[in-house]
Amino acid sequence: MPAAAPRCAWRWPALTAGAVLLAFAALLLDERLWSALGVLPLQPHFSDWLAILAAADAQQAGADVYATPNPFDPFGRPHVYGPWWLWLGKLGFTVADHRWMGALLAGVFIATAATVLAPRTWRQAALAVALLLSPPVLLGLERANNDLVVFLLLAATAWLVARFPRQGVWAATGMVWLAAALKIYPAAALAALPSATRQRGPALAALTGGVAACALVAWWYQADYARVLALAPREISVFTYGFKVLAHLVQNIPALKWPLVLGLGAGLALGGIALIPRWRALWTTVPLRGGTAFAFVAGASCWVFCYFVNSNFSYRAVLLLLPARLWLHQLSDPGHAPVARRWLALTLLLLWTACATAHLGEWVGHGRAALQPLWLVVIGFEQALTLMVTVALLLALIGWALRLNQSRRSATTGTA
Repeated sequence: MPAAAPRCAWRWPALTAGAVLLAFAALLLDERLWSALGVLPLQPHFSDWLAILAAADAQQAGADVYATPNPFDPFGRPHVYGPWWLWLGKLGFTVADHRWMGALLAGVFIATAATVLAPRTWRQAALAVALLLSPPVLLGLERANNDLVVFLLLAATAWLVARFPRQGVWAATGMVWLAAALKIYPAAALAALPSATRQRGPALAALTGGVAACALVAWWYQADYARVLALAPREISVFTYGFKVLAHLVQNIPALKWPLVLGLGAGLALGGIALIPRWRALWTTVPLRGGTAFAFVAGASCWVFCYFVNSNFSYRAVLLLLPARLWLHQLSDPGHAPVARRWLALTLLLLWTACATAHLGEWVGHGRAALQPLWLVVIGFEQALTLMVTVALLLALIGWALRLNQSRRSATTGTA
């Protein structure tokens, strides 16, 4: 009897991408579906990409792109990103191109994210669809936010590391440098460069070169970045995740009273129950090297950095898709499955709690004051879950770094 043909490795990623693309198309065709998922759409769609093109138009017209209002943007927004985005105008793109460019960016992101998650079974595919259709990710897609571009660059870097194990570290350095020049915070992904090579020398050289290149860009465009940092929003609101958001909520507990305490306590308790019994396993869960290791460390490092500088807007949850690849695959590994299940459960709960937060906030804003205590409970719960997910990623990063250093020392001792 002939051997059975191997199953197509692309079947489940393709089905995942197809399901998400169909759902996204349905959302664009029926505005009511956005509200059902707790996503506040703007008109026109892909408005964040429109803002970038509007800034490029302003520069081409000789206007100050950092001034408010920008007459080329329907919302009057100034440019709040690095100056390299303005090259889109020099290449001939205008605000008239925002629809097809936004749709293309969303489609490429969905296909790439499904490939990164690479589900292998129907259960993993269902979890991948739940991750990609979560309200924060959908918000990034609806706005065509340029965090999607950062995700694409980091995903491409992880592929290069996996595909070219010897030369990949230099390509990775260049890609991370480009991402950092575009949005600053991806500089945190430089921490993942040691996963791209087995040799200490090239790893240190790449890390040093990457830091120097980022510093050079920051120095060269220091006037632009100073204005960007002054304009960049660091809001403390229900639409942001961050250490300062949590600190602000805790400081205001006397005014907000028991609902917020209840929500924070419930989230911390649930996160503690999920993570404390398995915290040691988090130290050994990340591979030392390779594309999956790079994806995990890059995504987790950027998320943790943004959390502590309080610039984690909800759509920045796309960064969590990079570590999710590892957790999703470890569901099939008996040794790692308990940790993977717990982390994925916490992440999905965090991402979908945003739906309840948005709905309750809308109802309270429409005069249903009786729901405000429940709204505060959900806000506290969501912020506590964000903290626990961040702590889990931080523990995994620390364990990875310590084990990587130990392996390099062992290799050096063995060579000696």
